[in-house]
Amino acid sequence: MRPTNCHKEAQKARKATSSGLCVSCASSWLSITHALAIVSVMAGVCFAEKHFLFTSHKPDGIHKVDSSGKILWTYSDIRHPQDFDVDAEGNIFCSEIPGAKMISNDGKLLWRYDVPEGCQNPVAQFLGNGRFLIGNEGPGKLLEVDAGGETLTTIQLSPKDRRKHGQFRFCRKTPQGTYLAPMTADGTVHEVSNDGKILKDFGLFTQPVSAIRLKSGNTLIGSLLKVEEFDEGGNPVWSFQPLEDGRLTGKGKGHVTGLVELENGTVAFAFYHANAAWPDIMVVNRSKEVLSGITLPEINKVASLRLAP
Repeated sequence: MRPTNCHKEAQKARKATSSGLCVSCASSWLSITHALAIVSVMAGVCFAEKHFLFTSHKPDGIHKVDSSGKILWTYSDIRHPQDFDVDAEGNIFCSEIPGAKMISNDGKLLWRYDVPEGCQNPVAQFLGNGRFLIGNEGPGKLLEVDAGGETLTTIQLSPKDRRKHGQFRFCRKTPQGTYLAPMTADGTVHEVSNDGKILKDFGLFTQPVSAIRLKSGNTLIGSLLKVEEFDEGGNPVWSFQPLEDGRLTGKGKGHVTGLVELENGTVAFAFYHANAAWPDIMVVNRSKEVLSGITLPEINKVASLRLAP
């Protein structure tokens, strides 16, 4: 069988690593496409044609990027977008400071949700059956709503800090019917029931932003300069620090924000920072190797992240 482009590029990477370079260093002389080819071999799937969707704060927008870092599509009529979700048809449900927008796959506004006065919304998730998860910062609530904006379910969280911006961030409803709530201002992450009861406290973090349930049943949490995995008992089992483990140099801090579980335990995440030399999207494996990094020179402060359908 003839080798694919992915395997050819992996062979180049192996030559580089065999000479003493780490994968992350080798990718500096390969193009981003080549770096993603390295991911394909290590993860067992060809990733060269994968595209990401992400939100950003400088400028405000939702963007689609290919494996070379080229921006393919942008939706800019949105105010400080935070979390978002995308369905199989490419329709996007995205949170913004004043509420949330449902955007078609060709960039048309389908409907919007407006938060009550004095609130902000950092949450957006498709739940199926015409239901959507959003949040109200300030009161500290999660809401399941329909496309008409009618509240179907209210989940009252337990925030100590009552600020309306930065109280919590990218919450998720799990397949188990519970809710993962990164309480950013309080520095905690809770798993709660639909009546708001705290079922699990994952401990203390510095400005946690995101939490997702993995296929294994474990939980992945992103916070300031760190992503951590916890088993079903709430015990830490893995972590990655972009600066130390990713061997990034230069001054600054950054948050691990949007999280995506890829094949074979590989993880992609958005890295929210202001250092132009650091990657904005990183792909890492459980051996703490950086398999790929995408730097976006014209876009700063990447927030949420998804694989494009």
